[in-house]
Amino acid sequence: MNIRQWIPHGLAVALLLLLTVRSYSSDTPAAGDSGVGDVADSPAVAPDYVFTDIGALTDGTSNALGISSTGHVTGSANFNGVSHAMTYFSGVITDLGALGNNSLGSTGNGINAAGTVVGASDYDVAGGSNFTAVVNNGKGYVNIGVDAVVQASSGNLYPGSECMAINESGAVVGYAQILELKTSTKLDTLPFVNVGGKSTYLANMLGQTSEALAINNLGQIVGYSTTDYKHAFLYSKGAVTQLGGLPGSNFSVASGINDSGEITGESGSSNTTARDVFSYKNGVMTDLGTLGGQVAEASGINNNGDIVGNSNLFFTDSYSNLVPFLYTNGTMTPLSNYNISGLSGYTLQTANAINNAGQIIGQALAPGGQLHAYLLTPFSESIAPQISSPLTNTVKLKGQSITLTPAISGSNPLKIQWYKNGAAIAGATNATFSLGNMTTANTGNYAVVASNQVGAVGSNMTLTVVVPPAISKPPVSLAVAVGKAAKFTAVVTGTAPLTYQWQVSTDGGSSWTNVTNGNGTTGATTATLTIASAIQGLNSNQYRCSVNNAANLPAITTPVTLSVGSAPKITTPPSNLTLVQGQDASFTVSVSGFPEPTFQWLEGKTVLTGQTSATLNRTSVQAADANTYSVVVTNAFGSLTAKASLVVIVPAQITTQPASATVVAGKGAKFTVVASGSAKLTYQWQMSADGGNSWNAITKATASSYSIAKTTNGMSGQQFRCIVNNAAAAPATSNAATLTVN
Repeated sequence: MNIRQWIPHGLAVALLLLLTVRSYSSDTPAAGDSGVGDVADSPAVAPDYVFTDIGALTDGTSNALGISSTGHVTGSANFNGVSHAMTYFSGVITDLGALGNNSLGSTGNGINAAGTVVGASDYDVAGGSNFTAVVNNGKGYVNIGVDAVVQASSGNLYPGSECMAINESGAVVGYAQILELKTSTKLDTLPFVNVGGKSTYLANMLGQTSEALAINNLGQIVGYSTTDYKHAFLYSKGAVTQLGGLPGSNFSVASGINDSGEITGESGSSNTTARDVFSYKNGVMTDLGTLGGQVAEASGINNNGDIVGNSNLFFTDSYSNLVPFLYTNGTMTPLSNYNISGLSGYTLQTANAINNAGQIIGQALAPGGQLHAYLLTPFSESIAPQISSPLTNTVKLKGQSITLTPAISGSNPLKIQWYKNGAAIAGATNATFSLGNMTTANTGNYAVVASNQVGAVGSNMTLTVVVPPAISKPPVSLAVAVGKAAKFTAVVTGTAPLTYQWQVSTDGGSSWTNVTNGNGTTGATTATLTIASAIQGLNSNQYRCSVNNAANLPAITTPVTLSVGSAPKITTPPSNLTLVQGQDASFTVSVSGFPEPTFQWLEGKTVLTGQTSATLNRTSVQAADANTYSVVVTNAFGSLTAKASLVVIVPAQITTQPASATVVAGKGAKFTVVASGSAKLTYQWQMSADGGNSWNAITKATASSYSIAKTTNGMSGQQFRCIVNNAAAAPATSNAATLTVN
């Protein structure tokens, strides 16, 4: 509990700041004493805490009342005989002055990580001065309280208002005194919360005298309200919960609450000064006891559940004989029992607050007899900044995001700064650093440096933002003759450097092996694969290229085929044919070449559909079939044509028979035959003198007509016929014609 809450409202602010309880010191403990006291510096043992004398402004007296999560301290310090609110950080104490007139007093009760201080300041009013609730964000005071009022029955001035605490979102709590509405003479003290500059009283139902003493980052408020006696309350989401007290008590005050909702304070009997520290969580109040005496008061609690406050050691000690304590891990221990480096010559008087880093503030008696504000910082092997998860080189794809969390630890206040390529990144002062929707422009060397009063530590990494490879122009299949060169090329986009690996499959793509250079093969790991002299054994091999870069998302080209062979050659051309009409024709060609050539036969210039083998067959050729026949022989490496002729011989046929003749003896006679058939036709006339039983060739009668110049009666009755023939060797014999001579 903040010691200031016990001071009657009518006392001046300066008195509030200077009032302290007597310290417990045991430089020479008596027999049976606990020996609690200052612990001398011991270089052989690592201390538990490091003691810092915050110092003073001008007159040597100061008190620390509030500390932020970042280690910024506020409180009060004498300035030319007047107590002023002050701040302290990193060895520097700063006077905040007072509201409107620095000859008046002020105090700082709470401070957040943004450095905003809340408290109270005296100010001028008619007939004197009094104090009001104020907020100071480093640019001067803002009065958020109510004016002091005069009690009609006595004419005395009473305090107007005071801020007691502030959370990280800037919500402020405190108390304000106002006229009792019914009588206009009696003062009520009501708790308020100020959010965004607007103050709101919590609820009249809390009691005639109520104060809000603490607020957590969830906006939960604790304090006390008075009906007959003080009773601890929790105000959350517009609802008030009376916390009650420890068994046998009728008195309680809630002085602190952490972000998990754990509350601390003290509870006891109003009939005595006895009171114990309590912890309240999930509806259960737990008695944490005292250091051994009758009285213990809680000043604050952090998110670890650590509680600080003040307690006496022995049951016979008076109420004012209190020493500061730390309650942690289920044990309440005097602070002076800890090994505290730098404490020699000082005596700790009060413990007024503790932050989440375990830093404790309060007031100590300095060697010169002045009361000074102090700061205790936990000391360990890790008191200097440490990075437990160093940055590591990282590759990300274009468009992706990254969040760097190097796990920085160390005593607060920690200063963190991120860098890119040696230059500080504006605004990058948190333990986590993020980049979204990255481009290649985000590539660079990144570093983080964490520092505090003890030292500094850094970690660095290389961030590479890459565009994965993409095939923009794939290789194409090739057909090359044996001994000729083959080249496959892949055109690829993506962030350089790109790596290439050509692969070959000899089983139709079922399995792939990497191509290596050698035996006339080059470029196996470049964009172009070259085979200087293709051999037949490479025929039908498939090739592809795997391309990669730092993205490690390889792009693989579609497989292409290498065909290796030779152009066709005619080893035996088809033969010319001369056939008799009706015979069958057959043309055959013999070829070489790889792959095996294809065939296409033509008759003249007409493609013969379906005639695609090495042999062309024609059945029962006719005269119309006589023509030039050709075959086109083709493979992937060339084409050539072979030709042959077909001659069809039509056998001789008698178209006009010779006619019988009757002539007068002495006159001539002529017999004629007309025949058709392929040239050259031959004729041979014959004569039969026995009625056609036998025939004899007539000498020199080899024309289509046979003439007898002068007939005789003896020739009458002779018969004549003609044998017509040609290359078909199928002679045609005419009918017999009879010569009659009168």
